[in-house]
Amino acid sequence: MKNQTVTMALLMAAAMFSSCGEKEGVFNPERKLAEIVTTTTSVHEVRASQTDDWEYDTTYIYTNSEYWTWDNDHLANIRYGNDERLQFEYDGDRVTRIMVQGRDQRIDIQYDGRKVKSIIMYIEGIDFAKATFSHEHGKVSCIEESERSLMNGGAKALFRRIVGLDMIDETPASASDRATQHATKDNTAGDQEWLSRWVDLEWDGDNIATATFYEGSRSEPASAIRTYTYDNAHNPYSGMTYMGLCGFIVDQNLRLNANNIVRCVTTYKSGHSRTEEYTYTYDNGWPLSRTQVEVDSYYLPAFQEYRQVTDTTVIRYTYNSK
Repeated sequence: MKNQTVTMALLMAAAMFSSCGEKEGVFNPERKLAEIVTTTTSVHEVRASQTDDWEYDTTYIYTNSEYWTWDNDHLANIRYGNDERLQFEYDGDRVTRIMVQGRDQRIDIQYDGRKVKSIIMYIEGIDFAKATFSHEHGKVSCIEESERSLMNGGAKALFRRIVGLDMIDETPASASDRATQHATKDNTAGDQEWLSRWVDLEWDGDNIATATFYEGSRSEPASAIRTYTYDNAHNPYSGMTYMGLCGFIVDQNLRLNANNIVRCVTTYKSGHSRTEEYTYTYDNGWPLSRTQVEVDSYYLPAFQEYRQVTDTTVIRYTYNSK
């Protein structure tokens, strides 16, 4: 679990520093985060049939914390509740490398002029994942992510969060697609295959309006399409393009946006869809908390019972004093 948390955090953090119309790689918000606490309360209920009332079974509570340290206008490090730490290196005001303290893992960020060109994840000196950014009209228009076929699960999750490709859930259909997706050979790490996927972005002002995901080939139908609705408040992560999510909830990895997502609708290739909604509290136009409630019901044949799980996730933000 520790390795997975760190690897995920590392690649997430890389995707964090960029801004659409300005020089990408610079993250210097007016209000700087100091601490982020994510608490998920999971309430489980059961019933014998669909006509019975739900009966309380049990409650689980999960909490994760992050502590952000700044060196004047530079984000110096992020420490997690398990004492794992990300260290940020700069060339002037731009982030160029993110290191995991005590591990031979790093993220290198490459630029082409004012724009992010690519993000590469190295594990023990070997490139295990990479993302290439394309731009149109000064904004990121496409992200292509590739990973080695034998890359461990924690590293995969981290990299996808950083570059924003974990914005959809794996479904049976997309998992099947991945088994047959295009792969190329690379001799530097034992002829492992490179597996690829893409996300195309459409913009409405300074926010992403639509994200279209492709598995294996962009010539095939999209595996999922997401549309977003926003508030009018400041996004405290805006400008952290390749920081994916740093351990937070899906869609906070959309660091390119100026505002905060309040609604997301995902339509999958299979035709089914999913809607996620978020509510916020604010202080002078900056979010203090974000809440999401998700309800999932299913049948367990082995126990001949129905189960319902209600997850309430609250993220609380603390900022440095001005």
